[in-house]
Amino acid sequence: MLFDIPYFQNHWLKQIVPIAVVCGMGYLDFAAFYSLGYKEIYLRHSHGVAISLWILGGIIQFSALVYWLLLFFVGPGKSPRFQALDIYGTDPTLTLVPDYFVCDKYGFPYYSSNSNSITTNRSFFLKDVGYSVLKFDHYCLWIGNVIGESNALFFLKFMTCLVIYLAIFLIYLGIYTRSSMSGGREINHNFIVLYVVCGFWIIMIFALLSVHVMYVSINMTTLDEITQRQQKVYQRWKQRNQGKNVKKKNVPRKEDGKRYINVKKDDYRLVVQFDIMDRPYNLGYRTNWINFIFNGNRSHALKKCELSTSRFIQSLIIFIVPFIDIPVFFAAWKSHQHKPQEDGFSEGQRNLHFYQHYNSEFSKDFKRKIDEKIQSNLCYTALYTRPRDTSPNPPSPNGDSSSNEQKESP
Repeated sequence: MLFDIPYFQNHWLKQIVPIAVVCGMGYLDFAAFYSLGYKEIYLRHSHGVAISLWILGGIIQFSALVYWLLLFFVGPGKSPRFQALDIYGTDPTLTLVPDYFVCDKYGFPYYSSNSNSITTNRSFFLKDVGYSVLKFDHYCLWIGNVIGESNALFFLKFMTCLVIYLAIFLIYLGIYTRSSMSGGREINHNFIVLYVVCGFWIIMIFALLSVHVMYVSINMTTLDEITQRQQKVYQRWKQRNQGKNVKKKNVPRKEDGKRYINVKKDDYRLVVQFDIMDRPYNLGYRTNWINFIFNGNRSHALKKCELSTSRFIQSLIIFIVPFIDIPVFFAAWKSHQHKPQEDGFSEGQRNLHFYQHYNSEFSKDFKRKIDEKIQSNLCYTALYTRPRDTSPNPPSPNGDSSSNEQKESP
């Protein structure tokens, strides 16, 4: 998030900053409700206008505090522990291998030693909470909590309330500042603070809100953007310093942007490289918004009947109007807080359903790109499926056993 600079990552600062924010909001209430609302508007102008300021400001501030509390109550979303994938096909009690899953360059699924579980797409282990966060976005220093899959909606609603809260003060302030200086009186110093604080934070919070609205539209997270930015920094550094001796401390984080996906193709498991700029989870802005509001921010493809224009418009209305999102969210949230128990399925199949229940789904466009790469032989077999006496390259879909792309066998 904005202003999450390294110096502010100290544990005691993470505790102090949210308290300072609450104190700052208390001072704003004093300056706006008393100095402006009572001393200026109520005593010298209109009782009704002053009461309108108190009511509007109070309602919006109450809404912001409700969403702030919901951020903590709901939490960022905890990834449960999953059984390992049965990549060797030897243990029916493990999880059946899905057709697509993100892997390392050797084709193995990612495993978190911290949570003792295989990881879902986009999950991230965070020391602040002690577990893997689903669809991790960032740790927000200013509210003192982690933003992830479950509380992302309330985070956006919280920022929306803050922008409206500050804008109300600024509007009333702009109307009555000149009259407060009539008769040669000096401007109230609290008004100066209100101008500076409200103006500054409206710009900052609105900019941040706009960025996160864009993230929802293309199904990105702050962590995704940070990774893309690190890739650009590393590539520029690499071009400038190629062949030079550079001190280790001056080397930026190595981020080449390469990621890998394990794909089932007939009897083979193929590893295909893709780039972080490919946006594998972008299901389209309509589906992304409907998922964000009605599906608990889960990245899953929905039925066509759930992707209507009216459903999309409803999602935007629910996002804008305070409080009506809360019952909608909890209805979706409750439906996700259980382990599917289908009758007639093996344990491995149930484990697979449970794993996919919490996993982000790949878009059809991304799968199409992956299939095109496989057709062009831009892939190789997963290490654990290769016979020891054969080439590491998979058979071509056209019958050719050579690969045009596999120059470096992992």
